[in-house]
Amino acid sequence: MELFSKRPLAEAAAVFTLSSALVFAADGSVKILIFASALIAMICFIIAAKMRAALSAYRVHVIRCCAAVMCALAVSYAYMDVYAAGWESRCGEDVTLEGTVTDRVFSSTYGGSFIAKIDRVNGERVRIRALVETGFSCGLRVGDSFSSSATLDVLESDGAFDEHAYYFPRGVLVAASIDEPDLIESLGQSKTLSSKIARLRRTLSSMTEVAMEEAGGDGGIAEALFVGERDGLDDAVYRDMRYAGASHLLAVSGLHLTVVVGTLSEILKKLTLPRPARAVTVIAASAFYMALTGFSASVTRAGIMMIICELSYFARREYDPVTSLFFTSACMIAVSPASAADMGFLLSVTAMLGCYVSGTFTRTDAPKSNRKFLRVPAKILKYLVRMFTVSLCTLIFTLPVMWAATGRVSLLSPLASVLMSLPVTAILYMCPLIAVTFRLPLLRVPLANACAFLCRAVAGIASLLSRIRGATFYVGGALGMAFVDHDAFLRFPQSYTA
Repeated sequence: MELFSKRPLAEAAAVFTLSSALVFAADGSVKILIFASALIAMICFIIAAKMRAALSAYRVHVIRCCAAVMCALAVSYAYMDVYAAGWESRCGEDVTLEGTVTDRVFSSTYGGSFIAKIDRVNGERVRIRALVETGFSCGLRVGDSFSSSATLDVLESDGAFDEHAYYFPRGVLVAASIDEPDLIESLGQSKTLSSKIARLRRTLSSMTEVAMEEAGGDGGIAEALFVGERDGLDDAVYRDMRYAGASHLLAVSGLHLTVVVGTLSEILKKLTLPRPARAVTVIAASAFYMALTGFSASVTRAGIMMIICELSYFARREYDPVTSLFFTSACMIAVSPASAADMGFLLSVTAMLGCYVSGTFTRTDAPKSNRKFLRVPAKILKYLVRMFTVSLCTLIFTLPVMWAATGRVSLLSPLASVLMSLPVTAILYMCPLIAVTFRLPLLRVPLANACAFLCRAVAGIASLLSRIRGATFYVGGALGMAFVDHDAFLRFPQSYTA
């Protein structure tokens, strides 16, 4: 393929990523069989090349792809069939846990659940994530450390919500049930950097919510865009956004990281900061934003690509987005193999590939008008055409993943992206300013009012588009993949965009 011409690393990484996604739900014996087949094929091609004393380009491609497939199978087998299976075999066991709350799922007077990073099980040091469920009201907050007696359990894969399909691709291996409040002990606030950033995320979310309530607006959209907190997002708003094919705009994504970090880079450039210092600042800002948003799949992908772009300056190498995209995706799967089934991750990669392809259609500059009064309308028209082209290419490239996940696609997605991108970007700019000026009402109030107005505009556009019937349809039905739960994906979406 021309896309991978003279890009051997991109080719190998792309095959590794695709193979990891395809074999994720396969049985261990199937993975061993495919591994053996790829190994035999690679050996045959190597022997054939030795006999002819030359390696043709075709044989090099085959050998490289076979090696990538074997690596993907080895990583998937080690994680799924050895590591994860080992924890699943311990389900039903009563253990003593020590860990830190990293995210809150829900909390009520009758019970609650949260995601925790478990550091010790029966005194043994481990590194896993668990879905902790309590049968009582629990006062633990994000960043709190705790110790508790609990019963390990499997993630449920039946009922209205498939926990296994939703949480497992995000690195949660088991569930832990705590039945009595006397069994859990709070150890206070964790002092780790990740816990401090998690608390900062909750603080920023609370500040945004308070400011938006004072402005008489719905803070759910602003919180979702700013720090990825969807607790306050209205169900009707998300339903309308999903129908319009624009739910990805409400997810903290690579687009948001690009806006925030890209704006910071431009400001530093205007301040004539030296290029090395600017690159280091952008790298640090990218890493911080990834941590602030909880290392969601698309933000992590965009952040790593941003870091690679800046590192290419120090290495004195030309930045190649295609190689960076697939190398980043392969690294993410190698570090967290469960990411291969994360719909947010897969949609992020395919959407970014669509954006790159769309650039071939919009790269040519339109002829400039000699009339000054036509220049501004021409720029606006060029922007709208570019946004529509990018949205259309993104829709086409993400269609296979959406088909595999839900079988549903919205024809309104390009139009919705064009109409909502500007207000969504403006909200994203305003939210950090609201947080910075939170103690200054004279500045905070007008910013919050403007942000509330834009939030209402986004919700209004989504509501209007949702009234267009027949725009969302099923593309031949969804694939019956073992690791995909269609209803769970629709009702509990994560960040999935470029």
